[in-house]
Amino acid sequence: MIRRTFHPLLLLAMAAIPAVSAAADPDPYEAGFRERAEIYLGKMREIDPKEVTEWAARINLGDPHKYAMPPILARLSHDPADARSLAAYRDLMEVDRGKDDRGLYHFAAYFRTRLAFSLRDRLPPDIWESNEHDARNWFHIMQRGGTENHAFMHRASGLVWAQRLEGPIPGAREGSDPRRELETWLEDTVRRMLTIGMGEYCSSTYLAFSAASLSSVVDFSPDERTRDLARAGMDWIAAAVALKYFHGCTVGPESRGFAARAVSTPTDWMAWLWFGGSARDVTDDPPTRVTRHAVTALALSGYRPPPAIVALARKEVDLPFTARNSKPAYYGPQGNKDQEILFVGRHTAMGTLYSPEGGVRVVGTILPQTTMFKAALLGDDDVHTFGAANGYHRHYPIEGRTPYDQYHQAGDAALNLCWVPADEDERTVHRSIFGAPLALGDPVEDGGWVFWSTGQGHIAARPLNGQAAFAEVASAPRDPLHRWLVSLGRLGGWAIQLGEAPTYPDLDAFRRAVVEKVAVDTSRLESHREARMTSLAGDVLVIRHTGGPGGRPDASTNGQALTWDDWPVYDSPPLRQALGSGRMVIEAGGHRHVLDLEPLLAKTDSGP
Repeated sequence: MIRRTFHPLLLLAMAAIPAVSAAADPDPYEAGFRERAEIYLGKMREIDPKEVTEWAARINLGDPHKYAMPPILARLSHDPADARSLAAYRDLMEVDRGKDDRGLYHFAAYFRTRLAFSLRDRLPPDIWESNEHDARNWFHIMQRGGTENHAFMHRASGLVWAQRLEGPIPGAREGSDPRRELETWLEDTVRRMLTIGMGEYCSSTYLAFSAASLSSVVDFSPDERTRDLARAGMDWIAAAVALKYFHGCTVGPESRGFAARAVSTPTDWMAWLWFGGSARDVTDDPPTRVTRHAVTALALSGYRPPPAIVALARKEVDLPFTARNSKPAYYGPQGNKDQEILFVGRHTAMGTLYSPEGGVRVVGTILPQTTMFKAALLGDDDVHTFGAANGYHRHYPIEGRTPYDQYHQAGDAALNLCWVPADEDERTVHRSIFGAPLALGDPVEDGGWVFWSTGQGHIAARPLNGQAAFAEVASAPRDPLHRWLVSLGRLGGWAIQLGEAPTYPDLDAFRRAVVEKVAVDTSRLESHREARMTSLAGDVLVIRHTGGPGGRPDASTNGQALTWDDWPVYDSPPLRQALGSGRMVIEAGGHRHVLDLEPLLAKTDSGP
């Protein structure tokens, strides 16, 4: 038996299918959300899910749900009798019967949960019964962990089923109380967010999957306390995304990923759905197989971010601002493991990570995928990104925590030092790479600097060892969005300066200011692995490479040495969360939203 109670958000989610009604919505935000949701769901409905399952069968794909479920859910939500979707789902049912996990692995679990509960009364009996049967008898699959987003997909889905299933759950882990276990997991997860943050912080690839998983709890849990906790978790994710959402692109450091342009990653598609405001028009841009997944679920959800978070994403705040943030260990209770400086202006943005990690590991979920530094310019029709790194990891040269790079930033200026003491081999190369957008063409060169400009934003970069040339990078992807300015040598790096209108109304004004006013001192580079820079703002940045592998530099700004104790989770005018506080405050666009852990946990279960 299953509990059939529906709360108001679930009714809203179901009413939003199709996402746009003929009548004008009196709420401008809701009207915009529904328009974007319908654009996205319309793209998903154009995909024939039967062709997807047949393709998956031909290549013996291990996780066909990942690619088939978005169009299935989008089409069935629009027309529950869609024959191609029903046939494709029955293909998946047949695949599931031969799998040890019964098709309840992470990418399948949260989609099956949304399918089951959003269309409960409109599904053919065999489809509903297969979902209930598998959830009841293979429940332990949804008690699994894995990477952070895998744990969200498993456990949030399991939580909904545990609360909605009546009677015994023989497939639960032996000796466990599945409902209590997964309710505790949600409490612990939200507690971690509001005290130290998330392991997959700012991930342009994976945050969307965690948010989509929580949306199932918000929409389908029969328990008010559980829904409130899940909604707080989604608000926390939305606020973290909003801070670094720059006209469609996640800017600054990421734990896993590199958002290279506007609305090109799962998290940026999610943010576009919630906030709009992309520099790049994606109306006719079909999401790729990788990016189409989580956003389909979120487009069908009743969750909406609070007005303060929407205003933060749209940068309805005083600009520029600088944020001082900390990031936790990927697993476990350690907060303030890494530190971040983030600068956001009207036309430019930049962020830098300080991490004690060595960066030597070339496999796993974090070090090869951590973006340590990224700058961005707002163009007329896209966001253009820049990066700096050694290129030690073999996927994208400016993504990955390397053993050789250290960074320092103050406001709109930054320094990167790259020291490669090891001999060269197939992975280690004596070089430092500055990645620049192909779309912006050749730079202007003057006074040892190279300059790019687009829209009303400008950037200048200078190789610290005085030499650099564009070159191919063997580990780069076949069709990158960047070209590679390579500075050869064991010891190098970059000085980087941003500028924007109206202070610098055009590239020529910016170029003259940088050449005349920005001082870069490398007199101690060879002897002490040290560089000094005086920025356009007058800040004096000093960085000394501490030798590696990886690690943080010795760094100072205006004579004040950086220390690493007690950095807040978020510290900026629009977004604040003290380390360990259990409280996040968002203030933007005349709105204020507070997430407070204590009253959330103090609330008692409300029952169905």
